[in-house]
Amino acid sequence: MFSVLGDSISTFEGYSVPNEAVFYNEIHKKASGVLSLQDTWWGQVIESLDGKLLVNNSFSGSTVCWHPTYKTQSYGCSDERTSSLDKDGIFPDVIMVYLGTNDWRCGIRVVPDARFNSSDDLTVFSTAYREMIEKIKKNYPNAEIWCFTLAVSKCTAVKNFSFPYYYGGRDICEYCEMIRTCASEYNCRIIDLYTRADLYDTFDGFHATASGMKTIAKAVIDELSEKEKLLSQYYQEESEKLSELQKNFDLEEVLVKFDREKMEYSILKSGMPDDTIKRFVEFGKKR
Repeated sequence: MFSVLGDSISTFEGYSVPNEAVFYNEIHKKASGVLSLQDTWWGQVIESLDGKLLVNNSFSGSTVCWHPTYKTQSYGCSDERTSSLDKDGIFPDVIMVYLGTNDWRCGIRVVPDARFNSSDDLTVFSTAYREMIEKIKKNYPNAEIWCFTLAVSKCTAVKNFSFPYYYGGRDICEYCEMIRTCASEYNCRIIDLYTRADLYDTFDGFHATASGMKTIAKAVIDELSEKEKLLSQYYQEESEKLSELQKNFDLEEVLVKFDREKMEYSILKSGMPDDTIKRFVEFGKKR
């Protein structure tokens, strides 16, 4: 089961909650050519993985950061947004977080400035992003979290359109790098659209057309495929090393546990000499 936490590019009428904060309504569906669930980037990704949508909690105009003018908890790090990704007692297996574009467009400070910001200031992007991930992990401890960097767009309908990498004096790269940093800190999967995706087409400079949605979806699927391929290769190499080590002793004498997050083996039970156990543990820690 998949849930989505996003902004306008991830909304779709009839699927997004709340419905009044949807960008892809009937008017924008026609303008963009994004007419059905299968046209959205997230719909295509979920279908390619034989999954099902649980909740799409996407809010048009949403930032990760809190702002004093907000009348609702539309920001990504709010208690409401980070606790509304389950439904009818069913919890998501994967949570896809695609937020940050509006923080960049608002020129929100990426890291705290001691002159103006406290260490827990949720008007700062890095602080708010960490707060968001912490809340999601607390509310959904068994879910895998995918953090998306920000994709770069084009607009074939507008002659001489040039993507504005800087907004409010801040480069989009700063936000992407912070997303990568936060995702790594909390052991989340990084979906690096900034470096992976081709320019996705839009009808207004930012909101994807049907073609643009396909570009984003393809980048996500390719990223997942490449990482799974590398992980499979790693498992194969480690398995071959383990088989080689096991040749000279009774396999029934040892139980080995593999920790996927730490990418290491540990001995649960063994009648082998200590030096052999040490060889297993040392081998398991190598990348």
